[in-house]
Amino acid sequence: DKTFLDLTHAKISGKTISFTGRVNIPGFHVVTPYVDPLTALIYAGGVDTIGSLREVVFFRNNTPLDTLDLYAFLLDGAPSSSHFMRDGDRLHIPNRLSTVTVSGAVRHPGYFELKPNESLGQALRYAGGLKAGASQLVHIRRLSGVTTDNGYKSYYFHWQDLDQLSMQDGDSLSLYYNLNEMDYIFVYGLKNKPIQY
Repeated sequence: DKTFLDLTHAKISGKTISFTGRVNIPGFHVVTPYVDPLTALIYAGGVDTIGSLREVVFFRNNTPLDTLDLYAFLLDGAPSSSHFMRDGDRLHIPNRLSTVTVSGAVRHPGYFELKPNESLGQALRYAGGLKAGASQLVHIRRLSGVTTDNGYKSYYFHWQDLDQLSMQDGDSLSLYYNLNEMDYIFVYGLKNKPIQY
């Protein structure tokens, strides 16, 4: 017995989606069918460095259908959206809400965008938390609004207290490693061997 298969390939029509705001290639782009908003951003070259990843607005028929927080997907693995793009939909990427820098003894140092209601503790969680051997104190450098001291003030807080501190755009968190106490010091002089105290 022989089996015959007749296969016909039809042209798959794309959808025209518009991208506005802080994307690398704004305008109209034809995307493949069954694409979600996060994947559709690839067609526009991704989000610009000053664009928001926290409040991507998904428009359908010129009405906001959804506001997407891409951190939920990128950092936590949650679904980016329950909607697929349709012909004529629009994605708008506004300016970034804030920039908070986290550096030093954390798992993923970098620049993070915080929403106004998020604390500095959330920035530490976005950075993956403290590395082993990190100090319990966090150095916070914050714009003071005063022209003296380069316009910045420095604060030190225990890392567990960061949830009580609201973020301010431009905040910088630095975490250092614990310094081991020295049992002795070396004094170098004219002799070949240093003197140990």
